[in-house]
Amino acid sequence: RNMKEASKYILYARKSTEDDNKQVQSIPDQVRLMNDFARTRKLNVVEIVKETQSAKQPFIRPEFTKLLGMLETGKADGIICWELNRLSRNPTESGILQQMLQDEKLLDIQTNNRSYKPEDNAIIFSVEAGMSNQYVRDLMKNVRRGMYSKASNGWLPVVPGIGYKNDPFTKTIVVDEDRWGMVRKLWDLMLTGNYSVHELARIADEDWKLRTIQRRKRGGKPISTSGLYSLFQNPFYYGKIVYGGQTSEGKHKRMVTFHEFEQVQKLIRKNNIGRPTIKSIPEPFIFRGQINCGECGCKITYAMKTRHYKNGTSQSFEYCYCTNRRKDYNCSQNRSVKPE
Repeated sequence: RNMKEASKYILYARKSTEDDNKQVQSIPDQVRLMNDFARTRKLNVVEIVKETQSAKQPFIRPEFTKLLGMLETGKADGIICWELNRLSRNPTESGILQQMLQDEKLLDIQTNNRSYKPEDNAIIFSVEAGMSNQYVRDLMKNVRRGMYSKASNGWLPVVPGIGYKNDPFTKTIVVDEDRWGMVRKLWDLMLTGNYSVHELARIADEDWKLRTIQRRKRGGKPISTSGLYSLFQNPFYYGKIVYGGQTSEGKHKRMVTFHEFEQVQKLIRKNNIGRPTIKSIPEPFIFRGQINCGECGCKITYAMKTRHYKNGTSQSFEYCYCTNRRKDYNCSQNRSVKPE
């Protein structure tokens, strides 16, 4: 039987992170080397596809999906990649590639050290694809084991809260001198009992210009109200490491004492009495959460207030007002307005 030969190749380059220190061959290196490889063997490259998504899970890589589509429609019939594990590290997509080889929709996979063709023994492809998948599984186990070990030794194995930073040289957590003082001041103001968490988030943003650490595509933003709640409820700030359901004593510098931490928890609970249930409100505001403020776009909420007079009588009043949750806009509609 005369086997078909591939005539149109896709050069596929992938790495799962933009950090060159975590990947031996960067995407530009892969493209350069495989282009040289193609020229030496006179292979016709019709498309160069680059990807930065992980291949551990199936169907999450848009460029790989594009590659499969080109093979299905006959726009290409071969692939050039640095290693087989660049194409897939999961059994689902490895199986798709192997099925395409058997169906001769894919006539050749060229890597830097060997090729895979439809007439080859299917066991070889299966074993090498399985080795790529097992490598990822073993790596995950080893990383997880190392993170648990680090936590038990007193060091948080993930990014610490604002006010701290990871030291890349000692692999420990140290004080972030640029933010430590402001974060400690947030604790001090909260301990006075004169501020809500929302007010402190606004102060940190507008008055102090406090921003989280910029980390590649994340950070560099103000602390949200929910983020500040998480900060105040994080035992890391009084010296505890909570990771994987276990708690251990941290070796990092404590920002607050346990007593201060407990005082803040009491203040948070005191200031966050649960919203009244439907049964406790004679005529509940059925449109709660469904109407937006015409000025700032925040939600309109409802409250019932009872005024007690010296003569022993009382009177209840119902109000609707803007929640005013935007920190970048001071809405004028947060004053109570009696609904019609």
